[in-house]
Amino acid sequence: MLRSALTNAMTEELISKNVAGLVKVRSGRKMKRMPWSVEEARQFLEAARAARDPLYPAYVLILVLGFRRG
Repeated sequence: MLRSALTNAMTEELISKNVAGLVKVRSGRKMKRMPWSVEEARQFLEAARAARDPLYPAYVLILVLGFRRG
C-alpha cells in the first residue's frame, strides 16, 4: 500500500525517489486450511440459532455456498 502511494507521488513529481521500492518483501506463509466437518458445521449452526444470533441466516448461506476468500 505504501509502495503504491509513493509510486503515485513520484509520478506526480511530489517526491524524487520511492524508497519503499528498495525493500524486498517476503511472501506470507501459506497456512493449510482445514475445512469444517459436517458435524462441526451443524454444531455451529445450532449454537448460533440457540443464541438467536442475528447473523444466523448469513452463516447458513456461507456454509451452503462454501467459504470464499475476499
